[in-house]
Amino acid sequence: MDYVRKARAMTPKPHGTIAIQRNDDPAKRPKVKPNPAFPHGIIMDFAGGAAETCEVALPYPARGIGSYTVRCDTCMMSITLTVAGRPDDPARIILPCGGPIEAIERRPVPSENST
Repeated sequence: MDYVRKARAMTPKPHGTIAIQRNDDPAKRPKVKPNPAFPHGIIMDFAGGAAETCEVALPYPARGIGSYTVRCDTCMMSITLTVAGRPDDPARIILPCGGPIEAIERRPVPSENST
């Protein structure tokens, strides 16, 4: 199933849409425990300090083991992420606008109760 979401521009440049191709199987369940450092998901930051970026929420948590392919319709950047249907699945992704990916930073998603 495919999802299309409007990207939230983190810079003043107008951005298009992010297409998310979902390939997760609810019948396939993870065999290892989730990482307790990421109880609300992971923000996958591929921007590496790029001046122009987009951020989009992913379907979270995944239905089961599989992958999401995320593609920006503006710059055609495409990334595939693995998911497992656990609390430590990727919840948001930050992409550089049309630039190379030089670093990946994984940060916990803040809990809803934190300020």
